[in-house]
Formats: sequence, C-alpha cells, structure tokens
Amino acid sequence: MIISREAELRRLDDLLAALIRGEGGALIVHGDAGIGKTTLLKALAERSGNAVTVVRACGAETEMELPFSALADLLGPVLSYLDALPAPQAAVLMGALVINEYHAQMVRDGVDRLRGKLWWSNIAVGLLPERFTMPQARAVFEAISGVRHEPSNFRRELEQSGLVRATGGVARMGPGRPAALYEFFERRPAWGLRRSRPPATVRTRR
Repeated sequence: MIISREAELRRLDDLLAALIRGEGGALIVHGDAGIGKTTLLKALAERSGNAVTVVRACGAETEMELPFSALADLLGPVLSYLDALPAPQAAVLMGALVINEYHAQMVRDGVDRLRGKLWWSNIAVGLLPERFTMPQARAVFEAISGVRHEPSNFRRELEQSGLVRATGGVARMGPGRPAALYEFFERRPAWGLRRSRPPATVRTRR
C-alpha cells in the first residue's frame, strides 16, 4: 500500500495514459535513499497491466566499469526483436551490447524453443504467479508467441492441456465478475497429457 503519494501516482498515471495513446514521454523520479522511488515505479508497472511492455534496468556499483551494462539489462527481454530493426540500427545495438550474429542466433533459437514448448509443457510456470487468472495466462502466452488468442478458445485449450487446473478460488481484477483462479498441476518441469494445439488467434489489421 502506498500512502500520501497521490500526486506522484497521478503524474505516473498521466504518463502511462499518454504512452497507451502512443505518445512518448519521460519522467525522472528522484529523492533520498529509502524514500520510496522503487515502490512508486513498481506501482506504475503493476498499474500498466497488459497495456504496455515493461522493461527494467538496475544500476549496480559492481558493474560501473561494464559499458552499457544497464542498457543490456533494459533490452534483454526484447532482444528477440532485433531482426525487426533496420540493419544499420541493429548493427549499432549489437555492437554496443557485444552481440555478434552467433549470439543473436542463440536468442532467436531460444525464443523458437520457448514457443515450441509453450503448448505441451509447463515452461510458462516461472512467468506466472502461483495462482493466476486466464487473462494473465493469455497475456504471457501472447507475449511469447507474438500472436493474439481468442479468449474462449485459449481457455478451453489450456484447460484441456493437462497442465493447469482450476483452484476454485476467484480474484477481482476490476469491474465485472470475479475471474477464476488457476494453478499448474506441477511446478517442476513437466509435460502435458497431450500436445495441445495453439488456439484460434484474433485477426488484427496492420
């Protein structure tokens, strides 16, 4: 719980709203050590939900001699999108992060393996809370696969995969009916009862 930070939270909410509208922006959060800067930023990440992709970096004194260390942390989760950049920009970024084509291929191969196992193993167990809702699971699966899934088909396929089960509990995620909570049968590496096919996707205009 954050107390007496209404003004600061409003500033962060305004920044988030602008970002969702497609408007860029920046905001520096500064203050004495222990005043709650990290707590505010964590609150912003939580309030963003699935509307944006959150990337993070953390400065460490032990890494101050490593060039672009914070940049590497920041961009780590999205390195699989290097191929989407124009060649000159991709080359500069790879050079700054000391990534050669071999490393880039390793990232691409890792993403492909993750996508390949997504629907017939519990490889996503570490990316979701112990108990989660179907919208939360769908957001993770969509982020990994790069496609949008039709909600009812997604729920049916995941329920029939043999990987998850309903807990009987619910969670209130906002207005409307509470969302059912699910959990993985096994939190250690495990395979599904059958290889579940990816559910129907939602077509979007480019």
